Amino acid sequence: MAKRSWEFMEAGNKKDRKANVSIPNLKSLVICEKAIHDSMTCNHSLINVLLALSSPQFPVTVPLQIYLCLTEVRGTVELDIRLVKKAEDDILAKFSAMITGDDPLAYIGTASPTQVITFPSPGRYEFQIWCKDEFLKSQELIIHHIKQQEYDLGGKVMNEGSDDDSEFKFDDTPEDFE
Repeated sequence: MAKRSWEFMEAGNKKDRKANVSIPNLKSLVICEKAIHDSMTCNHSLINVLLALSSPQFPVTVPLQIYLCLTEVRGTVELDIRLVKKAEDDILAKFSAMITGDDPLAYIGTASPTQVITFPSPGRYEFQIWCKDEFLKSQELIIHHIKQQEYDLGGKVMNEGSDDDSEFKFDDTPEDFE
């Protein structure tokens, strides 16, 4: 039976690494809002898989979970998960996951506890997975800046941040009113 544990660390902290640990094969890295583990089937359900987020203001704080699927796990391995802003290559957050496996042919799925992450500005961010200072895989998360918009009940844009309501017009006027 595989054992998993996750630990959140401030960026810059390091832990001692075991020299004789083999490097696992990381098959999947998924960023999502929620990962639900079914104890009957040992499967995970990933809710709201994220490739991009939009916000009208910054910094923006978002709860996230990281799902990993690995194979070729021999013994206990420590994985470092780093959140990096790609333009600056700065590590904004760092997680640690201890994964234990006794069958190198088994697939081990694990999800981090929910972490509340603050993104300081729009841009391209990347979650990187490392094992013993060896890069395994990354997943990009794009953070967009959007204008705050007001919508009517039909989902049409009424006001795009303008103080002047006289600019509001219907896009498709019914034929009876033409």
